[in-house]
Amino acid sequence: MSVSTTQPTPSHAFAAEVLENGAKTYGGFAASRLLEEHPDTPDGFRAWRDHLRQRTLELAAAVGAGEPRLLLARIEWSRRAALARQENDDVQRLALVALRDVLREDLPDQARPVVEGVL
Repeated sequence: MSVSTTQPTPSHAFAAEVLENGAKTYGGFAASRLLEEHPDTPDGFRAWRDHLRQRTLELAAAVGAGEPRLLLARIEWSRRAALARQENDDVQRLALVALRDVLREDLPDQARPVVEGVL
């Protein structure tokens, strides 16, 4: 994940809007992929859809601000929270991979490079 600050451009604004408007859908697609590829994943579709919807909204904020660190900070906080609850944080990594893969496939061409720069 890139962590350098970028001056937001119209492409950043477009990508952020696409992510924000599609957050529930992208989260659902990514949750489906996660559970299909890793059926032993704890919790269920709804929990992961909601989690990945939130990650997509956080990604939208980071992209729109040109601040990848915003997303990185949220991911790190979530990882620490899981470890504090004595949960395995590997599943969160797998969930982010599923979201990344869905976005690579489904984002409009104009938004993809901007988002790839953050992921």
